[in-house]
Amino acid sequence: VLSPTAKDIRFFDKYFFKGKNWYSVYFPTIFNKFVKKSTLTGEATERYLDHPHAPTRLKSVTPNAKFIILLRNPVHRAYSHYTMIVKHGQEKLSFKDAIKNEKEKFFPIYQKMIQDSNYYNDLYFRHGYLHRGIYVDKIKQWFKIFPKEQFLIIQSEDLFDNTNSVYQKILEFLELPEYELPYYEQYRKQNYESNEMDLDIQNELIDFFKPYNQQLSDLLGMEFNWN
Repeated sequence: VLSPTAKDIRFFDKYFFKGKNWYSVYFPTIFNKFVKKSTLTGEATERYLDHPHAPTRLKSVTPNAKFIILLRNPVHRAYSHYTMIVKHGQEKLSFKDAIKNEKEKFFPIYQKMIQDSNYYNDLYFRHGYLHRGIYVDKIKQWFKIFPKEQFLIIQSEDLFDNTNSVYQKILEFLELPEYELPYYEQYRKQNYESNEMDLDIQNELIDFFKPYNQQLSDLLGMEFNWN
């Protein structure tokens, strides 16, 4: 199992116009002495789940790929996303105002991306605090292009609470032998939630996401204890 030379390559969302040769440079080649016919490789780009044309593009390049989707409680995801953008100096609004602003300014950007495959706008990915947590709509689009058998859906809380168990599921999904690591370490950990979310806003978001979470549970046949 060999990794690419970068994370968040963003080929299937932002840089698809650069072509497959540009993409392939990031991956191990036959000139790497460790590459064998049985070598597995892959990449992680979190924007692929959200981009409306990523599934079709992926199908045209690597139709037999397997996909691991890591889903976090969308309320926590939204607030963590917001605090990260604030720390990067890219958000001046309060969380309450930012989520109000999102529907007017950034939902339309997503609709435009759906209508025009050549249109791309970072603002949606940067400020789509709520919309990017409506997982069910995004996953349905992927299921239209790829069979469910090519997906492993993991709840991020399970990954942190039961790391070894989830790791073994991943190995099985990738048809790799069982392997016990002596310990698990979280790399590049960032604390983007040093301030607590206002309780009224938290309850408002729980209500907002509740129907979408139920639809997701029904679609996947999984229980998500996010409410």
